[in-house]
Amino acid sequence: MVLRVIILSIVLSVFSFETFAQKIKYKDLYPILEAKNYDEGIPKLKQYLNDGDHKKEANPNLQMGIWLHSRLMNLENANNTKISQVGDSALFFLNKAKGLIDEKELKRNDKYYQEFLRRDLRSGKFLIKVSDVHLNIENMVDEVKEKMN
Repeated sequence: MVLRVIILSIVLSVFSFETFAQKIKYKDLYPILEAKNYDEGIPKLKQYLNDGDHKKEANPNLQMGIWLHSRLMNLENANNTKISQVGDSALFFLNKAKGLIDEKELKRNDKYYQEFLRRDLRSGKFLIKVSDVHLNIENMVDEVKEKMN
């Protein structure tokens, strides 16, 4: 009886370590996505977004939208079904990200938005503005819609 309890506790601890090891942290995933290493990063990003706690995070949704946008723009000689599927997914993630990105998000996670860093003409300081991020997303949405038509 004692032996069974010991074996059961060992088995349970092995499985708990295994599930703990699979937990993905976005701060570790972001450098992979920033380097555009999509072969390694996108499966992890999909896994990260499938976790219910992370579905409403702005930058992971933006990164998925950016990847789908670039994938759609690089589709050549694809059938309309494929273009429609990738385009609809890109629109979903881009619009979701646009809705989640606000001043609070940019101040809290400014390291994820460094590509939008611009010099403010009035103050001379480098700032990340919500309007710049939203404009970039709107331009990608327009490109997706144009490619789908």
